[in-house]
Amino acid sequence: MGHLIERMNAIEEESKVQYEITKALEKRSDGVEKELGILRPLKPKAIGIRERFFATFLKSIFQTRMGDTSVIEVGNRIAHEGDVVTDVCLLENEIITYPDTF
Repeated sequence: MGHLIERMNAIEEESKVQYEITKALEKRSDGVEKELGILRPLKPKAIGIRERFFATFLKSIFQTRMGDTSVIEVGNRIAHEGDVVTDVCLLENEIITYPDTF
């Protein structure tokens, strides 16, 4: 009988540990979901700017038209034109901080 009680206590302890692990994973998952929600709108801009970098790099290395000019133009537009939605997202979520901005 004593062995059965010890086993039940061990199962109860393991259950508590698993509960805490589950809670920690849920919290982490919530954080990841929030971060994805913040970063998802920025993805096309980041990709456009990086594509511009690689196209410009290829163009400069090979001194040819190997770099896709249309990619470079799109990347330049993304990098240099204002985008209030992206800026607000970055500032509100403190991805970038400029305290005197608002």
